[in-house]
Amino acid sequence: MPSDSEHRAAQIIASARIGRIPLGQLADDCRPPDEAAGYAVQEVLHTVLAERGWGPLAGYKIGCTTAVMQAHLNL
Repeated sequence: MPSDSEHRAAQIIASARIGRIPLGQLADDCRPPDEAAGYAVQEVLHTVLAERGWGPLAGYKIGCTTAVMQAHLNL
């Protein structure tokens, strides 16, 4: 179950995206401390955006157009 800070981060990110407002750094009390928490925020964000009329998650994008990412993905 997502934490209160994950919900807060997702709400802040969603509001910025919907409002077309540049998003700065999240406050310390809701900034994900690690990769797993970041993915948890992302999951909550998908739900928040869907609830606000942006539709369900349709897919994921990976950036592999740079040599660095191609090497990382062994492409």
